[in-house]
Amino acid sequence: MIDISALLYLVQDNEELKYRLLSLVEFTTEDIEIKEPKEFLSLLDVVEDETLDSLIDDNERIKQLLQEVNDWEQDKKTSAEYEKFCTKVLKILFLNDLTLWRKQQKSNDDLYRFDVICKIKDDVTRAFWKFLEEYFRSKYVIFEFKNYKDVITQKEIYTTEKYLYAKALRCVAIIVSCNGSDENAKKAIKGTLRENGKLILNLSNRDLSNMLEYELNGNLASEYLYNVLDEMLIELEK
Repeated sequence: MIDISALLYLVQDNEELKYRLLSLVEFTTEDIEIKEPKEFLSLLDVVEDETLDSLIDDNERIKQLLQEVNDWEQDKKTSAEYEKFCTKVLKILFLNDLTLWRKQQKSNDDLYRFDVICKIKDDVTRAFWKFLEEYFRSKYVIFEFKNYKDVITQKEIYTTEKYLYAKALRCVAIIVSCNGSDENAKKAIKGTLRENGKLILNLSNRDLSNMLEYELNGNLASEYLYNVLDEMLIELEK
């Protein structure tokens, strides 16, 4: 039996291993106190090497991603590259909150396909994800990525709505597109929420940049999403 705190200690300086570990556990690790597991280390005869230049701390990795998103040129990138990049950003921002990260699931008739589905971790404490669980009764969140030069339209909104099912605890989707959405798409998002109780948020590359900056400044990216949701709900008309 190995305590999770021992594993967290072992991977705390290796970002790749830490993210892989956090993606496997289905509960939040925020409140777990990390202490040096001396007995466990003695069994493994572990020797720490602090000179490994392959280790990159969180802030450096976030700075790299921030530069990438600010320099993103959708004309020179493929949809697959955008999906991979956005997933990388979301994982570093929300790996403590989300698990599963399953890619490209087709619908039963093979006509539609969403990009990534995540599961909100059990006992998550951050307000945005708790809000989705409690008020939208959603345990799963769908992500879609649109490497479009133009803004997305209501067509993309209605297509995404097809993936959302209340009985499957899947009532929330987040669309990430390079340049956001047009007015008709925003109206469709509000109509979908008002009429069917399905929540769709649309984020742009600018929003990804803002969330990364939030984390660099010691804030939580989920707080940024909560603000986006607040604005949407406040502006929702009858």
